[in-house]
Amino acid sequence: PWRGVLLDTSRNFMSLETIRRVIEGLSAAKLNTFHWHITDTHSFPFYSKSRPRMTEWGAYSPEMIYTEEDIKEIVKFADIRGVRVVPELDAPAHSGNGYQWGEEEGLGKLAVCVNRDPWEKYCVEPPCGQMNLANPNLYDVVEDIYRDMLDSFTGTAFHIGGDEVNFNCWNTIE
Repeated sequence: PWRGVLLDTSRNFMSLETIRRVIEGLSAAKLNTFHWHITDTHSFPFYSKSRPRMTEWGAYSPEMIYTEEDIKEIVKFADIRGVRVVPELDAPAHSGNGYQWGEEEGLGKLAVCVNRDPWEKYCVEPPCGQMNLANPNLYDVVEDIYRDMLDSFTGTAFHIGGDEVNFNCWNTIE
């Protein structure tokens, strides 16, 4: 029921054409799942219409984002080829770049340890960043992002990562 590959476009932004080629390869090999690791602490290329500051602060560049229209086109392209698209919004660890705008907007720190050094002390791999679960404003932001993802993606599966939390990082929260 689940035969596929994971493609990480957060660490390595890939064009829509490249993603379509991957999906065509999956279909040709009779694989049925494209696990799209779309966000990580490295970048936040998923454009959230509710929270556009995420890509403003987190995308590698304004040209390196995936809009709702881009995602819907990829999902339709995959569906026609018998491939389901499972998005991953990595959390609560691997959440750094993109979350820095919270203080500027009066929402406090949405993420902690963002790009902190020495990285070995605060995360499994650089760059560091984890959601600030102690900040109640984070939950409204994440709810908006999830809602936007549900508007863009179809299907019954959604991945949140959930690995590699570093308690040293969370212990720095004041």
